[in-house]
Amino acid sequence: MKRGVGILLHVSSLPDGNFSKSAFDFVDFLGSTGVKYWQILAAGPTGASDSPYSPLSVFAGNPKFIDISRMQTDDKKLEAFKKENKYWLESFVDFMEKREPKTDHALLQFHFSEQWSELRKYANSKGIKIIGDVPIYTAVDSADVAGFKEQFDFEGVAGVPPDYFSETGQLWGNPLYDWKLMARQKYKWWIERMKQMQKMYDIVRIDHFRAFDTYYKIPVGEKDAKKGKWLKGPGMKIFDAISAAVPKLDIILEDLGDLTPSVLKLRDDTGFPGMTVMQFGFDGTHTNEHLPNNYPKNCVGYIGTHDNDTFVGFLKSASKETRGFVDTYLSSDMLGEKDTTRLAIENILASKADLVILSMQDLLFQDSTCRMNTPGKAFGQWKYRIKQKDLSQELGDYLRMLIERSGR
Repeated sequence: MKRGVGILLHVSSLPDGNFSKSAFDFVDFLGSTGVKYWQILAAGPTGASDSPYSPLSVFAGNPKFIDISRMQTDDKKLEAFKKENKYWLESFVDFMEKREPKTDHALLQFHFSEQWSELRKYANSKGIKIIGDVPIYTAVDSADVAGFKEQFDFEGVAGVPPDYFSETGQLWGNPLYDWKLMARQKYKWWIERMKQMQKMYDIVRIDHFRAFDTYYKIPVGEKDAKKGKWLKGPGMKIFDAISAAVPKLDIILEDLGDLTPSVLKLRDDTGFPGMTVMQFGFDGTHTNEHLPNNYPKNCVGYIGTHDNDTFVGFLKSASKETRGFVDTYLSSDMLGEKDTTRLAIENILASKADLVILSMQDLLFQDSTCRMNTPGKAFGQWKYRIKQKDLSQELGDYLRMLIERSGR
């Protein structure tokens, strides 16, 4: 990856929430500022909670993103699409027909693919690469489980133990993988999945990377994630298999959480960049790896991810001790949340990190009401959306100045 700046904004957070003209306008805005990357969240079809990280399929696209005014069907292209995507499409259509029997789900996936491909090519023509998200797990009620049942272990469910985000841990409830069977099949399911991701994105971010080293198994029926055990994942073998079958695939690893030496070794062995999150850095120790002055070159730096509060919200809710450390680190004593956020942005852009991803919420100095997701809350999340007027000349000039000043 080239040294640069990316913007984190999901498709659903665009002014129209889909692949309409506002999506192309957003690309124009990014291109005018010198931004080189656009990161979206997982783009699969969502269920009742609307969470991109509990998709109805990890292969399919979200039909909600289709611009219905531009739905034009070429019969030959449609048939070619069905043939090319046979591995996952047939079982996906079977699954969805039971939920929505009067809908042509193969046709919707064709339109998603055509429109997304057009938008991606447009972004690429402006010098912008698309970063897509690969959720580690799929939903229990999903086409993946229905169509590839043998790939899963149903004796426990996924989650993480108590951590920064939750005192009771996070009980995700997703089915776990049968890694032994996957190894015997030479990780074919994962390889097909990553081939699909390479069709969609220039770079993929693999969510919850640590599960490839060790994953947390919570007994079925538990009400929270306190009780669970860590089990051994596939390790480097799966990355070797993916690299051999899907060459030239650029990957970012979401290596957050309480990481063991073996997780860090696996990350380093892959050679792929991990992530750092500035909000996690203010614990009072100057050696914290999430402080921008400690970032290595081969990493992707964030002020906050889609699971974090906005930086303004973080500052407003911070303890006196935490805010004091922020002010010491950023020299922001006596400044308000907006100006402190400005300093945080400038500080992270000055780091060694090859890539820095900024959220639109932080660029717009928005508070907690604009937070994308609060981990542990199943409903009422993923609703954030910008307005067309947010993409102002003033914001564009500010972002361009930041990029030029930081040499990115």
